[in-house]
Amino acid sequence: MYIVISSFKDLTDNEFEYAVGDPFPREGRTIDEISKERLEQLTSKNNKKGRILIKNIASEEVETEKTEEVETEKTEEVEAEKTEETETEKTEETETEKTEETETEKTEETETEKTEEVETEKTEEVEAEKSGKTGTEESKKNAKSKSTKK
Repeated sequence: MYIVISSFKDLTDNEFEYAVGDPFPREGRTIDEISKERLEQLTSKNNKKGRILIKNIASEEVETEKTEEVETEKTEEVEAEKTEETETEKTEETETEKTEETETEKTEETETEKTEEVETEKTEEVEAEKSGKTGTEESKKNAKSKSTKK
């Protein structure tokens, strides 16, 4: 089916006047009655008016459907890519969180080890001091005993 896009008088149909938006051919005629040559004239600039007078809306509908299909496919692809990106971001975030947790645990373990080492050193120092004092006190007692005995 065709539709008129520029008004004209059809010189091959008793100068029937077509207005913009009218169907072509008019009611009472079939497309089979119109020659391919005449359709070529009316769908191109190859006519007395020098402009396209009708266009095939059936082919336009097909083109529209194809365009809609392509747009739908593109939309689906974009949505799939977004989903993949979101999943990738979530995975990266999870991995980052795990890495941060592991690093925090390592830091805590290192700090605990350092604390334990410091406590051990302090304990050893205190014990050494106690041993040293005890030894010194005993040495003094021994020294006094020896001097008293003399």
